[in-house]
Amino acid sequence: MNFLDNLTTKGYKNELHLKKAIEDNWFFDWPVIMGIASREEVNAASLKELQYLNGLADKKQEMTMMPFMGKGG
Repeated sequence: MNFLDNLTTKGYKNELHLKKAIEDNWFFDWPVIMGIASREEVNAASLKELQYLNGLADKKQEMTMMPFMGKGG
């Protein structure tokens, strides 16, 4: 079985299923995507720690976007 066959038989059935999986896991993926925690740290975190890591990820995104907000015009 080649790579493309593997994707169609074992991958997501369609883009809607992929988007749903991303949304369902966002709470665990967001801190990793933002570089706040590793996958291992997220997997070992308590609910309270996950909430904190997600809050830090949100704050990092806000601070990253600050130079672009309110400029111009």
